[in-house]
Amino acid sequence: MNIAILLTAYNGENYLAHQLDSIIAQSCPDWSLLIRDDCSTDSTVDIVKSYSAKDSRIRLVETGVKRGPLDGFMWLLEQANADYFMFCDHDDVWISEKVELTLREMQKIENGSGSTPVVVGTDLSIVDENLNIINYSYRHSRTHYSLEQLNDRRWHLFYDDIPGCTMMLNNVARQISLPYPKRAVMHDWWIMVSVLWNGGKVGFVDTPTILYRQHSGNHTGVRKVRRVFGKFAHLKEISEKTSRQYESTRQFHHMGKVRFVLMKTYYMLKVQWNLRYKKSV
Repeated sequence: MNIAILLTAYNGENYLAHQLDSIIAQSCPDWSLLIRDDCSTDSTVDIVKSYSAKDSRIRLVETGVKRGPLDGFMWLLEQANADYFMFCDHDDVWISEKVELTLREMQKIENGSGSTPVVVGTDLSIVDENLNIINYSYRHSRTHYSLEQLNDRRWHLFYDDIPGCTMMLNNVARQISLPYPKRAVMHDWWIMVSVLWNGGKVGFVDTPTILYRQHSGNHTGVRKVRRVFGKFAHLKEISEKTSRQYESTRQFHHMGKVRFVLMKTYYMLKVQWNLRYKKSV
């Protein structure tokens, strides 16, 4: 049994060593770490090389190619060969039991059978650049979604409740997620859609396993969910994202564009309800 941890880094010299140390300190040692560098201009590559020289489980597999987060993570997923796969950002810190807890939930859902695509996510703690806690629980303090919602395949056409940095997927989930559409919104969103629309399952560890660092250099950090009136000021952005969601997923739902937009409107209103009444299960 092997777990491939997939890390794409860009100008991560301030935080990368903390992340690598936290991976090395995992209670489950059965992992390999594949790292690609997204054309960093700082000492990121040198840091990776110094760690790979000390630990054979750590490998630098690509430098000098600019891919961005979507293509970068999906490229790594295409290259990797393992039983399970996890995504990793360069600026977070993993709690020492992250791999162990996620794998335990994964194997519980698989129940001895590897024929079902499965994704398992975890809660996370939001911290500042110095690792001071901002919100202990992302699910309970920010999103307020119910655990039953995690397996709502229509919901996940529009929203992704499992951030990629918390995600583990089995090999069946990897296979059905490749190839991927270039207009997919993000790698974690696409994998959730692929799994749920191919009869898969989503599990969750309702314990924070990551210190999710927020700083000025975040590519995709925690964003405050906009209230209804706040959305009107971003209609162009929402329209573009909806078009990408629709075009990327037509092979699954076969809906017309009008029905798709109406369904997204329904779920947007559901988000507002959750925010107002803060109901989490």
